[in-house]
Amino acid sequence: MNVMFMSTDWSVFADEKGLITPGGSNHYRMALPARMLEAAGHRVLLGHKLWQDRSGEFILETPDGERHGGFDVVVIQRWMDVSAPACIARARAHGQRVVYDIDDWWDGIATSNGAFWGTHPKINPGSNRNHLRKALAAVDAVTVSTEFLAERMRRLNPNVAVLRNTIDLRDWTRSPALDRDQVIAGWVGHVGTRSSDLEILKGILGPWLDSVGGSFFHGGANSEEHSAGPRFGLDKTEVPSSWMPMQPIHLYPRFFRRFNLGLVPLSTIPFNEAKSEVKGLEYSAARLPFIASATPSYEYLSNEIGAGVLARKGKHWLNALERFREPEARREAGEHNRALVEQHYDVSGPARLPYLEFYGTLR
Repeated sequence: MNVMFMSTDWSVFADEKGLITPGGSNHYRMALPARMLEAAGHRVLLGHKLWQDRSGEFILETPDGERHGGFDVVVIQRWMDVSAPACIARARAHGQRVVYDIDDWWDGIATSNGAFWGTHPKINPGSNRNHLRKALAAVDAVTVSTEFLAERMRRLNPNVAVLRNTIDLRDWTRSPALDRDQVIAGWVGHVGTRSSDLEILKGILGPWLDSVGGSFFHGGANSEEHSAGPRFGLDKTEVPSSWMPMQPIHLYPRFFRRFNLGLVPLSTIPFNEAKSEVKGLEYSAARLPFIASATPSYEYLSNEIGAGVLARKGKHWLNALERFREPEARREAGEHNRALVEQHYDVSGPARLPYLEFYGTLR
């Protein structure tokens, strides 16, 4: 089977060949599934631009500028152009099967998020959420990362498949920070509009780290706000903080070598209810323990799989932090998390089977 993956989510970073690299959503929802299908013997290409010839066939442009055709299945991500629904209909009439992948609840984006305005019909009439809904209704199938998203996507298209995010453990190594006696709490991500997430630990994380002689690390800082420490309230304490700027996806695991306790604070808003457990998978891949807010995906990861510790209130966060005060407790939990992720989420293991089964139905 010949499969193309086309995403508009690409980073500003280049790889060793000077080519653009996938953004986070592209990596987990397109590039990793592409690896699984390619390993199963399919012809697969990942690109950033979609073209359509007179016959209606979709053509893919890859980052090297080459255009490729002959695809049986077309997988699209974050394409909200006004022409999308009609183009999809033409491609299906030509005989191509078209899939749309969704990993965020676009209708649940807060007004404080730049993406809300960037995809607003009045602000951007040529590319917006209204066109996205029509495109979702026009495709053969929709793939999503969570049950929350599946429930909402079925209102637009009855053929929805939940394909949970996976991780390629070949990309990850054990965090050497686990050998440190000192607690180094870490969070990886771009602050952007996530203040409401990080601020739920104000008055909790800083005093606790201060009391145990710990420090804080932020991976993914930008030039305007070097560290997320102040958003966590650490500027009110003497807790040492360090940071690294955002990295291309092939260097992303470097962040996770700098700390020994992961944090996943998520405020109680609908947009976060739709989020997957991928951050917990990253921490686990580096053999790190982590504490996460009790959103549906992290409840699934903790209660059904057994990885991570949940926190619903401030006192839960404090109790969970205390649980990982000692280095041996951190190392033991990290090894436990890694083993579970290897069993349930690694692209080389059983996690690939739902993907292969789904794409098998498109033959």
